[in-house]
Amino acid sequence: MTKIKARCLTGTAIAALCLWSATAQAANEQGQFAVRGVGIMDCATFTKEYKERSQVAFIFAGWLDGYISAANRLQPGTFDAAPWQLTDILMVLINNHCAANPDHRLFTVVQRLLAFYGDQRLANSSDRIDAKVGDKTISVYKEVMRRAQLALAKAGVYSGTADGLFGPKTQAAFEAFQEKSNLTKTGLPDQQTLFRLFEIKPGATQ
Repeated sequence: MTKIKARCLTGTAIAALCLWSATAQAANEQGQFAVRGVGIMDCATFTKEYKERSQVAFIFAGWLDGYISAANRLQPGTFDAAPWQLTDILMVLINNHCAANPDHRLFTVVQRLLAFYGDQRLANSSDRIDAKVGDKTISVYKEVMRRAQLALAKAGVYSGTADGLFGPKTQAAFEAFQEKSNLTKTGLPDQQTLFRLFEIKPGATQ
């Protein structure tokens, strides 16, 4: 599991997540459903296992991917519920939430996390493109890149076309945004950059 710096993954998103009410897919008329596997684990146990990078934490990462895949299949209007968030960054967000809420259950935290980022889901299929700078390459959905270009333009660092393609202008815009945001200057749509770029502000509408 890749270690991701948590300093830019706290604050408004986590605070709002704690207050977000999730909508569960009801399995029967009473709204009851069974949770299987490590999703039933409480947050206190998860934070301990995550800190130790234990086998249980890796098993939960697999459970999380399965949960999202099921959400993609069953949630109306959804192709990908987490189109830019890799499993690693979701694990960081879950751990940050769990550290402050040790009595919460993981399946509830995941429900709330996906609900919180619901407006960022992909409703339709999108091709993937490769963004390459030097010897580093990051693969993202073309639609995610288009949204990133729009966000970069809103941040005042991009004046090109929002076409979902990665070229010199887009790379320069990422570099400018990263410098402005005190992030590592990669020129790429890496996880910390996208998190900051797509960060949802309290009370904001998407």
